[in-house]
Amino acid sequence: MSTKKAEIEFARQALKEAVERMKPELVAAGEAAHKLDELENDEAEDSGFARIVDQGHLVNLLAQLCGPRLRVLTDIAEELAGLDCQEKEEDQPATHQCH
Repeated sequence: MSTKKAEIEFARQALKEAVERMKPELVAAGEAAHKLDELENDEAEDSGFARIVDQGHLVNLLAQLCGPRLRVLTDIAEELAGLDCQEKEEDQPATHQCH
């Protein structure tokens, strides 16, 4: 393997491991965010609207990120999506499939 390929593989592995080490904190942050959502959005409000606002804010922030930081955020988002998928499968094991 060439030196450049080895460096690329090392950097990829370092990123993967760093995101993996974040997993417990991502779980804790997700739990706190769900609790906050419950407290902020009572049943009378449209939680769909709050989600749309959050997505718009996220898109604005993404536009400001450099490529490498966008890659970090993509890896974190994949980890979060995997956590959501696990939770949904635990709630609905026979009917839900994650992609």
